[in-house]
Amino acid sequence: MAILMKDIPLIKAVPETIEAYGKFLGKPDRKPTLERGDIDYYHNIAPSGDFTKYPVSSFLICHKHDFILKRVERHKFTEETFIPLEGHSLMILGKKGELKEENLVAVYMDGSWGIQLYRGTWHFAPFPLDPLATFILLSGRDSGPDIEVCDVKQRKMPLPQSWGMI
Repeated sequence: MAILMKDIPLIKAVPETIEAYGKFLGKPDRKPTLERGDIDYYHNIAPSGDFTKYPVSSFLICHKHDFILKRVERHKFTEETFIPLEGHSLMILGKKGELKEENLVAVYMDGSWGIQLYRGTWHFAPFPLDPLATFILLSGRDSGPDIEVCDVKQRKMPLPQSWGMI
């Protein structure tokens, strides 16, 4: 039997709320490094040196499915970055270290920001709100064998509109 996911709070995605899980990747709150008329460029919005010796870029397609959380995962030896390309989604996050299900949170990914998860941060593939959501992933080349998956108490997640955030 699935449990309503009201026990997993939806947090507003801003640098201060994301810092416990990873680095917020979005438009910085500062003057661009380069303003040229055709572009505004912000250099070095987050250090990215913790992807192991062999960093890789990957492409992820998340297909819409039942909003039931059954498991979470983490990578102990590499950071993992999710950069949304299309679609809206929810992502579940848990602080690095021992898994504490009661501390899991959800964030709404509207396509305006991404996240660079610290090594060991609990998460799961985003739950698309649209028919699909696509992402560029940055990680270590060997992040597959590095994955640790934990089953959690199943929770059915309501749509974010019911949380009043969108």
